[in-house]
Amino acid sequence: VAIAWETNPNDDIDLHVLDPLGNHVYYAERQGRGGSELTVDSLNSGAEVFADPSPDDGEYVICYHYFSAASGSSRRELVEAFLLYNDKIVLPTFEMSRVTQKVEIARLVVEGREGRVVTDRHGQACPYEIKDG
Repeated sequence: VAIAWETNPNDDIDLHVLDPLGNHVYYAERQGRGGSELTVDSLNSGAEVFADPSPDDGEYVICYHYFSAASGSSRRELVEAFLLYNDKIVLPTFEMSRVTQKVEIARLVVEGREGRVVTDRHGQACPYEIKDG
């Protein structure tokens, strides 16, 4: 999963992923059991990347957290994302509208070598705890 934002590249949008093993992978816990990892966590370039080279069967829950805004920021960020799993899948663009906002964007359900992406959760509250600081 890769996310990017351009409006205020010095703002910090964090990518959070809960994997099927129960790992909550994000900037403070960059590696999960089983090989999942936050490989890119930028504070000022407007991009973050989560990778799992050998995904486990089950559900991956993908959330964003508007962690902080730079001085003078509009505090509105359009976050674009894509997921590479067998084929590239573009996830819905979402406008983050306030600092501390936490939203679920999608779920990837892996079953054997197949997977399906569920985006009907787009913009709902993240179902697991994300702390503001």
